[in-house]
Amino acid sequence: MIADAVTIEELKSIPFLHDLAPEHIQNLASIARVEDYPARSTIFSEHDRAESVYLVVSGEVSIVAFEPGVGCRQLTTVGKGEILGWSPMLERGRFTATAQTQIPTRVVVWAGSALRALCRKDTELGYEFMRRVADLLADRLLSTRLHMLKLRGIELPKVRLESD
Repeated sequence: MIADAVTIEELKSIPFLHDLAPEHIQNLASIARVEDYPARSTIFSEHDRAESVYLVVSGEVSIVAFEPGVGCRQLTTVGKGEILGWSPMLERGRFTATAQTQIPTRVVVWAGSALRALCRKDTELGYEFMRRVADLLADRLLSTRLHMLKLRGIELPKVRLESD
């Protein structure tokens, strides 16, 4: 793992940060670093202290949880532009899953305490960042729900939603 400073251009290229004001990107860059992980590496483990928030720049990360009597089970896969390790944003003490790279992966890393402080200081950025985290988590929750239903042999009917 190699840690480097993150560039403004690298942050601008990440879909999660698309359309953020230049000063917000600059502020995020000032507290960020970049880490590279080889394939089949662990970024963090279930029950580790949740101290950093990660944003995937490139690569693919499996989110895996231990299930008693079953072993490890993959919950989802996270790719470019997605957050992992969001627990520090909510000041949760421990991670609830393990993040393992599938292929070589580059992530932007923010210390949770520094990111929270920045979001408190700049409430416009804080609102926008948390709104984007909430959107990602809502998508993951729906994906997990659909996956669990499929495992039980249940297919939901195709219904056009108002948001479609």
